[in-house]
Amino acid sequence: MLDWAPGGRTDQAAGLRRLFGSRSAQVIAFASAAGTQGRGALLARTAMTLASMGQGVAVVDENGDADGPLARLGVEPRCDLFHALVGECAFGQAVVDVAPLLRAVSARRAAHAMARGEHGLRERYAAFLDEAKRDAAYVLIGCAKSRRGASLSPLALNARHIVVVSTVDAASITGSYALIKRIAVERGGNGLHLAVTGARNESDARAVFANIQQVAQAHLGITLGYLGHGREHFAHALNARLPPSPEPTPPAHLPATRRAAAIQNSMI
Repeated sequence: MLDWAPGGRTDQAAGLRRLFGSRSAQVIAFASAAGTQGRGALLARTAMTLASMGQGVAVVDENGDADGPLARLGVEPRCDLFHALVGECAFGQAVVDVAPLLRAVSARRAAHAMARGEHGLRERYAAFLDEAKRDAAYVLIGCAKSRRGASLSPLALNARHIVVVSTVDAASITGSYALIKRIAVERGGNGLHLAVTGARNESDARAVFANIQQVAQAHLGITLGYLGHGREHFAHALNARLPPSPEPTPPAHLPATRRAAAIQNSMI
C-alpha cells in the first residue's frame, strides 16, 4: 500500500515506484488541435486493445470531459492527480484499475494548475512522469484540449513522444501544423509524430502526413514520425513503430534562443 497518505510527508518517488512497479514504459502524449473530435475514444480503444494484447497500460487523462479517455473507458475517478501531488490524498486513491493490465488517472485539475503556474507543481508533475514509467509497457497521456496559443502541460511536454492526431479536413490539418509548431518551440522537434484518423484509406492518410511533413521540414526544420492511419485505434501502430524500450531517453530540451525564435516566427 502507498504510504503517502493525505497530509503525509513520505518519499514521493518511493511511493510512485511502488504504485507503478519497476519497469520502464514508453510514455506517449496524444494531442490534437481544437475542433478535432474523437481523440478520447481513439485513445481509450488503443489502451484497451494494448491491454488485451498483454501490454500493461496506464492512461493519464488531462481532459476529464465526456470526450476524454476516462469517460470513454467508463471510469469515474475518486480524485484528481492534483490532490495526490499536493498531499491531499494517496496516489492509490487517484489511480483506478479499469481492467486487467489497464489503469487510469484523472489529471484535469493538475493540468489546469500547471497552466496557471502554481508554485512547486511543475517539479512534482515532472517527477510523476519520471516515476510513472513502471508496471506498464505504455503510459498514454490524453492531453488537455489545445486552445489557440496554449501550450501542452509539463507532463505532456516531458513525454518521450508526442503524437499529434489530425483528421483529413483542412481545418484540422492547419490546426495540427500550428500545434506542432508550438510544441517544437517549447521542447524541440525530437519525438514528434503524426497520426491520421478519418481517412478513407492509407493512401489518403499518407497524403495528409506528407503535406504536414513538407511544411514542417521547410519552415521548422524538423522531421515528423508517421504513426499511421487509425480508424478504431493505434495499438498495432504503437507496437510496430514505438515499441517499449528498456532504456528511457531524456526528453528533448528547448532549442537555443535564436533557434526557438526562428521557429516561433516562421510562417506557413
